[in-house]
Amino acid sequence: MKLLSFLVLLKIYGCSLSNSRIFPDDNNQQVVVEIEPSNETYQLFSGGDSSCYLYEDFDIRCWGKQTFSSLRSEDPKSLAMGRDFICYIDQSDQAECWSERDDADLSLPTELAPKSVTRIAAGDSHACMIDSDSFLYCWGSNEFDQSDVPSLLVNVPILFISAGERHSCAIDSDQELSCWGDDQFSQTTIPSSVRSKSFATVSAGGDHTCAIETDGDLHCWGAIIVDRTVITKSFSSVSSGKNHVCAIDRSSDLYCWGNNDQGQTTLPADYLNYNFLAIGSGDSHSCAHTSNNKTLCWGKSDEGQLDAGSLP
Repeated sequence: MKLLSFLVLLKIYGCSLSNSRIFPDDNNQQVVVEIEPSNETYQLFSGGDSSCYLYEDFDIRCWGKQTFSSLRSEDPKSLAMGRDFICYIDQSDQAECWSERDDADLSLPTELAPKSVTRIAAGDSHACMIDSDSFLYCWGSNEFDQSDVPSLLVNVPILFISAGERHSCAIDSDQELSCWGDDQFSQTTIPSSVRSKSFATVSAGGDHTCAIETDGDLHCWGAIIVDRTVITKSFSSVSSGKNHVCAIDRSSDLYCWGNNDQGQTTLPADYLNYNFLAIGSGDSHSCAHTSNNKTLCWGKSDEGQLDAGSLP
């Protein structure tokens, strides 16, 4: 979730982008929890009020509202985190979803259970996956048609999928982006000026969407930002939370913007010299993985979102 160095134009639609690493808001600033370097390589995932490590030996450690301790025996090789639920791909390329919520049945439909899966995404109460034939399937809550794969994407090879709070987005084999579901804040209405662009990745959030072109240009649209700002940065990864966004540019610098009521976009200046490899945005917290194998977490902490240091 990062790399390279190249200057390109960053375009953000209806957005205000600020490098909150440099100018923290003292009224919202939260303590940054710094976890000491690990000797193991791991991936970092965040969603809802939880975060997880997935180690290279397929061990999983989670912290926050849900610790998903029962999954430690499953040896997952990929994860997707929703609100109080988690989906994973096991060693046989089968997908499973597990929830501690009584109001959400996110079990795979029977017809999907035998399929081999290459990618999986989790939203607020729905999930999507790409199978080994590169076809897309979604299930779960469908109040806003977020689980109804659009007809133009049926039997079309899909490269990437992201599930937001009540909407979904996918990038097809032609690198074209499609979004569907709740559009109350225009989060699924891709701006006409970027509709024909080639995209590498997309992150669907609460009521917003951000996507990165193959050349590093970043575009955001929807509700979380109030005005438009353009800066000369080229981005490699982006992670959308409920009402905030964090992204890493190709120089390994981290930027966060959007709602900062819990300090979720405020990374103090002490960490300016870090090189960032990966970023995960939850509802109101953020966690980042650095090049020296540290994890930094900041933002809301009422459910243990910043308590990675207490992992067994």
